[in-house]
Amino acid sequence: MKSIKMTIVFLILLSFFYTNRAVNSQSNTNGLLELTEIVQKEKITLNSWKIYIMKPVKDVTSEKDIQREIERIQKDEEGYKWDIRRDEGSEEQHYITVGYKQIEPKEIEMRVKVTAFLVGNKYRIYHSYEIKGQTWNKELWEFINANFKNEINGQNEVFYTLKGTMKEKNGFELRDEGDLLLREFSGTFVEGLIEDDLVSLSAYTNLLESYTLRINEKKINLQIGLRKNQKDDLIDVTIGTPIITSGY
Repeated sequence: MKSIKMTIVFLILLSFFYTNRAVNSQSNTNGLLELTEIVQKEKITLNSWKIYIMKPVKDVTSEKDIQREIERIQKDEEGYKWDIRRDEGSEEQHYITVGYKQIEPKEIEMRVKVTAFLVGNKYRIYHSYEIKGQTWNKELWEFINANFKNEINGQNEVFYTLKGTMKEKNGFELRDEGDLLLREFSGTFVEGLIEDDLVSLSAYTNLLESYTLRINEKKINLQIGLRKNQKDDLIDVTIGTPIITSGY
């Protein structure tokens, strides 16, 4: 129940960002390539990457419409193993359908997720894709662009996230590390959370202009999350454009 409610909150937030888009996501550049160039320059060890794609929200009027939409998506998406669930104890009547697929030998994990819940007298359907892996290079991007071009381009909303680790620098506070990364991106600080063991920075940079969101009249297209890893004397680094779509 808790995980389903968190999913709904996350989707509502993303739909808010979707309606406050400043620039269309169609672009000849790629967010992950832009991010990885900086990551490699800063000697950050890349542990994982993720592309989160959100299709336009769709409203339907009945449970039969939900089932037809799910069947249509399952027919279009070949090679997935499907898990269909319903939150029976919820007054909002949540439905979640998830498809999983591994792509070998690229070591890519794919997930298609369809979530529907009751809003007033209609059902709102969210349809998203998640593509993730551990290694990243231009050849892998060429493969993804060739196989998922329709999902990444067009009217879909696309979010890129990298996770890695970096060594602590002697005499540097966590905020100092964040400021260094911002400078590498030529980023302008917009807002953030600064604590002793956690720094979260939202910023704007011309390098990622194609991924810009407007939030409360502020332009944002870069988020940096840094957390101290006391066990290994490392810093856990999460970087996303236009925002980070996973915990850090």
